[in-house]
Amino acid sequence: MGKFGVKVNEGIRDSLFDWRKETAWPYIKEIDGKKVHLADIEGDFAIDFIKSSKDQPFCLSLSFWAPHADDGAKEQYFWPDYCDSLYKDIVIPVPETADPAFFEALPDFLKTTMNRERWYWRFDNPEKYQHMVKGYYKMISCVDSVIGRIQNILTKEGLAENTVIIFMGDNGYFLGDRGYADKWLMYEQSIRVPMIIYDPRQKETSQRKTIEEMVLNVDVTPTILQLAGVQSPERYQGTDLTAFYEKKPENWRTAIFCEHWLENNSTILKTECFRNDTWKFIRYPDHPDFVELYNLKEDENEVNNRAFELKYADDLEFYKQKCDSVINKLLSDSVGTN
Repeated sequence: MGKFGVKVNEGIRDSLFDWRKETAWPYIKEIDGKKVHLADIEGDFAIDFIKSSKDQPFCLSLSFWAPHADDGAKEQYFWPDYCDSLYKDIVIPVPETADPAFFEALPDFLKTTMNRERWYWRFDNPEKYQHMVKGYYKMISCVDSVIGRIQNILTKEGLAENTVIIFMGDNGYFLGDRGYADKWLMYEQSIRVPMIIYDPRQKETSQRKTIEEMVLNVDVTPTILQLAGVQSPERYQGTDLTAFYEKKPENWRTAIFCEHWLENNSTILKTECFRNDTWKFIRYPDHPDFVELYNLKEDENEVNNRAFELKYADDLEFYKQKCDSVINKLLSDSVGTN
């Protein structure tokens, strides 16, 4: 239900689901003479599905378009009337790295990205910044409201105590940080996403935990399969997150590799990173002379690039080799699979 933002082979879309209802912009639509927000429409579809499926097990994937900006609209963010008054009398703090001096110190290729272009759309003066960020927050609050309605219907239909809800975002988001908007790059604001697993069947001592370990989107599918009592295929890369219900699993991952590789677009950079609980190494394949190395424990905003300091030369070489080894393994596995 909602946004289907995944590229799949032509002709197989309908075969992926027993039931599918895709939605699309604009955010504000007119239904029976009334203006209705897209998130509420998606929520209504989800509620109708739940009501019609309550007598059998189901797995519903609900992907809201909100709070994605409408890239083609000057206003960018759209919310329903019932969110109008939210955040009205507050001032949204500006990130430390939004200081223009920070952006001016960047190498030239990092100044001409799509991230900077979209910064001009949304954040290039204080008044616009406040308006746009509040609009973004209002859209998030709209989604919160819809999720509340869905939880209410689960309760009404007698399903609430046996329904697991996994809530997560699909990417992070720059709100003026580093002089940027949107995502794509390997800084924490871009690669970190919210995630909540709500399982009402768990005992009280297993609930309300905050997990500090690194988990990935590839962990979600094995988790759903485990909850459904289905064995994950060996080829799946992710790991079942219900292992955290009781205690931290042994031998959990301590590092991750990330990449964003888009061909034929010079404004969305090819970039790779290796991150563990202390260090993050970032590099740009099309700009090999510039690399970044941050100590996340000492520098959570990733302000102090240690890559060009002599005392960190060994660390830099170590993480370069880490990136290379991951990529070489991926290439090797790909050739073997083919």
